[in-house]
Amino acid sequence: MVGVLHGAASEIRDKRYAGHALIVDLQDGECETKTWSAARFLVTAGPHSVLANLDNDAVVTGVFSFGGEVGHGLFEARIEELDRERGMLGGRFMWINEDGRRLLTRMARPGQPMKIALARTTANWSFSGLLLAGYRGELKDGARLRGTIWSDSPKDPGLFAGHVVHVNRDKHTLAIQFGDLPAETFSLLEGAMKKRDGAVRQASART
Repeated sequence: MVGVLHGAASEIRDKRYAGHALIVDLQDGECETKTWSAARFLVTAGPHSVLANLDNDAVVTGVFSFGGEVGHGLFEARIEELDRERGMLGGRFMWINEDGRRLLTRMARPGQPMKIALARTTANWSFSGLLLAGYRGELKDGARLRGTIWSDSPKDPGLFAGHVVHVNRDKHTLAIQFGDLPAETFSLLEGAMKKRDGAVRQASART
């Protein structure tokens, strides 16, 4: 059974954290490919809803996984091929987290389908909600949604439900307020907060 936190740690619930970006999957950018390597991927039947909001040479963030296999990889990639009419999306990996690199090595066999979920990164976040950068989707103010948070930690992933506070079409940002957070997701955010604060202290000590 998933525990839910209602008012725990309310004194820090609205503190904003901009220094440690999280990856957020709103479950609106999923596709699959059998053409991939440790360097790049090529999607040949990408959904129009995914490709419509992308541009050539743009940098995208996402999560990849394999059916029936435990584990996932986080990545950043630069788009090198984009053909909306043909449903084609090609990208070169710029960064893959350590778990993802191990997963690619383990799964490197011909024809193995890779599931890719294109995601967004946070501009800032708190225990109350988050602000996503680079949003060009169709959600409107007040819409209810569910998503998944990734922090590149052993506590990944964290599930959440909430609603859209505001979509800024000019700045391409999406503000989301959480409903009650599962205890596991609160713990993930708490760990990300401590990681961020630790990095700040280390940087201060060097100056």
